[in-house]
Amino acid sequence: MKPSPTALVGLKEICAYARMSAPRVKIAIQEHGFPARQIIGTEWQSDMQLVDEWRRERIGRGAA
Repeated sequence: MKPSPTALVGLKEICAYARMSAPRVKIAIQEHGFPARQIIGTEWQSDMQLVDEWRRERIGRGAA
């Protein structure tokens, strides 16, 4: 099964796409519903479209 072309795999890739540091991404997940999850151990997963939607929602609410 091929991963989605919009898939983000690994915390480094998620951080690069979201333009946030790893600690900031982890805080955003816990406190602000950032769309990423830790699968097993150090394996992380997200999706570009979900990150973009999350960012648009945050901007619409006036959140930083």
